Amino acid sequence: MPQHPVLYALLLGAVVCLVIALKILVRGALYKPRKKPKPLRLQVSARNNHGAADLFSFVVRRPWYARWRPLPRFSSGQSVSLALPGQKLKRRYSLARWHHSPRFYELGIRLENQGRFTPELYSHAQSGAWLDVEPPSGHFVLPSSPKPVAVMIAGGIGITPLLAMIDEWRNNRSDIECVHLYWQVRHTHEWIYEDELSRLAKSCPTLHVNYLASRPTSGIGQRLSVNDLLQNLDQTGYDRTKLGFYICAGNSLLDAVTQELENNGIASDAIHFERFGIHINSNATGSFELEIDNQKIQFDGHQNLLEALEDGDIAISSDCRTGTCGECRVHCISGQVEQLINPEFQCNANQFLACCVLPLSDLKISVI
Repeated sequence: MPQHPVLYALLLGAVVCLVIALKILVRGALYKPRKKPKPLRLQVSARNNHGAADLFSFVVRRPWYARWRPLPRFSSGQSVSLALPGQKLKRRYSLARWHHSPRFYELGIRLENQGRFTPELYSHAQSGAWLDVEPPSGHFVLPSSPKPVAVMIAGGIGITPLLAMIDEWRNNRSDIECVHLYWQVRHTHEWIYEDELSRLAKSCPTLHVNYLASRPTSGIGQRLSVNDLLQNLDQTGYDRTKLGFYICAGNSLLDAVTQELENNGIASDAIHFERFGIHINSNATGSFELEIDNQKIQFDGHQNLLEALEDGDIAISSDCRTGTCGECRVHCISGQVEQLINPEFQCNANQFLACCVLPLSDLKISVI
């Protein structure tokens, strides 16, 4: 035994602290940022084409020997990225139904004949086919403290995340007293979930579904009017401060609705929305040279800068493709761009999102 136990204890404590410090330093030196979860290899178990040739839906599950394992949970309104096995090209789509412990994911999709991905997906996603599916993510979800009345506005296939929200509300969200859904389409055959919504409305008296078609096969066309919508809701007795709005639509309908809501005094924090694509007619034309981190590629007829970068095999992260996630952010060293939309993700000076711009000149940029 040492003659000075206090000194011995202090020395032992110092050694222990030194070992802990060395471990922390080594761990820090070897630290690697967490990578995204690997995609799930899931199988199409059911496929439906809905009346019109450009609308289809399908269900994906784990392989038969692993179907006892639930899929990753998600919040209603979230989406997944899909890719064909062995291919880099991917696109993000909202999940159409919600389950507390999901055994499958359901997606409803519109075929874009001029698109780069959906024509291949449309042909490939038949019963028995395999898809690489990234775990669900996204910011378009029901808030933790929602308004008592949920007003949901869908444009076309934008119904999918809202249908999932209705599922979660009916099963898990008593903090929302009632839901008013407005579904705007061009043609009546686009109401691909009409039967399911009608069944839900019959079993749930606090779910009110309104169908609007601007070009019906018979009768008079109807277009969504925010003023009429608000006046109808006023008659329910709810103060407008009790309304929360959830919108998923294309750019023209989404921008028009959000602007009219704000013009009618609806607070911006009561308006939640998601775009399901950036399809904007632009006057910007031309072929430009893009220099990215000492690599040079050509922009020529692409839908946006991100598409050109991908065609040029430039390594750039991307996810939502609608200006929300911010993953495709780049730094502009020289050149000019046209902003297609005002993205939700706010960039710093001299930065922009590649999915949201078109070049107006030669560009020199760096990937962040």
